[in-house]
Amino acid sequence: MTVLSAISAAQLQRIDAGHGRQHTVQHGDTLSGIAKQYGVSLSALRSANPQVLNPNVIYPGDRITVPGGQTQAGSGPAPVPADTSAGGSTGAKAGSTQLTMADYQRAANALGVDVATVRAVAEVESSGGGFLADGRPKILFERHIFARETGGRFNGSHPGISGPAGGYGAGGAHQYTRFEQAFALDPVAAMKSASWGEFQIMGFNHKMVGYDSVGKFVDAMRSSAGSQLDAFVSFIESAGLKGKLQNKDWAGFARGYNGPGYAKNNYDGKMAAAYAKYAGSNPPPVASGGTKPATAPAPTAPAPTAPESGTGTYSVRSGDTLSGIAQKHGVSLSALAAANPQIRNIDLIFPNQVVKIPGGGSTGNAPRVGGDSRIDAPAPVGGSSSDAAKIAEKYLGWWAGDLKVSGHLPMDPSVPNTVNCANFVSAVLQKAGLINFHTNLVTGSNSGNPQALGTMLKAAGWTVVPASQARPGDVAIVNNGGHVELVHSNNNGKITLIGSNNTGGGSGPQKVSYGNPFGNAWYLTPPRK
Repeated sequence: MTVLSAISAAQLQRIDAGHGRQHTVQHGDTLSGIAKQYGVSLSALRSANPQVLNPNVIYPGDRITVPGGQTQAGSGPAPVPADTSAGGSTGAKAGSTQLTMADYQRAANALGVDVATVRAVAEVESSGGGFLADGRPKILFERHIFARETGGRFNGSHPGISGPAGGYGAGGAHQYTRFEQAFALDPVAAMKSASWGEFQIMGFNHKMVGYDSVGKFVDAMRSSAGSQLDAFVSFIESAGLKGKLQNKDWAGFARGYNGPGYAKNNYDGKMAAAYAKYAGSNPPPVASGGTKPATAPAPTAPAPTAPESGTGTYSVRSGDTLSGIAQKHGVSLSALAAANPQIRNIDLIFPNQVVKIPGGGSTGNAPRVGGDSRIDAPAPVGGSSSDAAKIAEKYLGWWAGDLKVSGHLPMDPSVPNTVNCANFVSAVLQKAGLINFHTNLVTGSNSGNPQALGTMLKAAGWTVVPASQARPGDVAIVNNGGHVELVHSNNNGKITLIGSNNTGGGSGPQKVSYGNPFGNAWYLTPPRK
């Protein structure tokens, strides 16, 4: 019996106790509606999902844990209902190890690309399939990740599975031999150290794709090709890589998806070649409710509506804010809000929603900053602090050393891995469009050091507020001015922070994690509209 089959009903459940059904939020879902759909009370659903701070605000792509109906051991999260617009009954069945063309089309629609793009990534990552002949998901075990996750304590005794990068060994089923050795030493670290399925998502990225533990993630990757596809879509959205795929920027995509060493393996060239192969035979989308092809391919991105007199239109993309759209199009937020009375809450807009732009022609989906859609391109100044909190949360569990060279945020790669707190917070604030500068210095924020983050924020109009008024995304200067994080949540004065924090008792490499105020904490908030 292999380790992976042995753990499905025993060790994995102990590692991942409380595994319930998972629901991926769709546009139009409400928490009360999800509760009714699964036959549970709203209060029970809220209790099972403490990450949902406001029960009236959930977003497409969020993962909701449904209590009281644990799935069968080893089956993973309940599959997301088929998208009937992409073929419905023609999609992969629950538990299927093969994706259908309707599945690829569903992912393509979600990402705003054509089917050939999704198939190109799948081919390069796993030769177009996510499972071995024996039914186990394809994996690649990476010993340098295992060494990182275990603090290098097995480097001497097990150099074949814990050590520097490289030394991957034979592929296919042989990877499970290495995985089983690592699992016997540290199950959680082993699961985090392998890439899984058709799109080779690393286990340590489980939070980015909607799973609060790596055990749940691995169980899902074992359950079906559809779960692997959903994880891929979630990763692309969380990592900010949709624009790269939409623009066929293979080098930029490969850098963000495969890491800074992508060029050595020619990932970008391989994807370009695979895309060229599939683009010539890209089939039309499957018609809803049947197997006959539709008469014309569906658009891969929402088309803007015709402009009204004196106005233009913009189709909202994932990650957009109304203030950011206003800044990008050179109009005031108040004017934009006045032109869109259908938007009752200016802090809540949805992908594909059409926004009227006063005083201009139809703009479609122009790049954010002068045509530069790089992952690390900061948004124009004008975002909201809540955007910063959401951006920071996407990188929970990332090591600062990996994040600063990934291209996902405009971090300074030269900063040592043990002192990235201001580097991370500055980059997140830039990404959210809240500041247009960067600093790696937090020490001295209480003393007026001109290069310290606190001093620079004050100079930019940020003001000190009491803890009771701190909002998600506000900046928290803690440890007597020696450390900085962002406010993640504030529950009647009980504040949770998020930032780049030291491991190993406070002296080791930093990782993005939650924290709590300490050491004469004080809070800075941007100019409030």
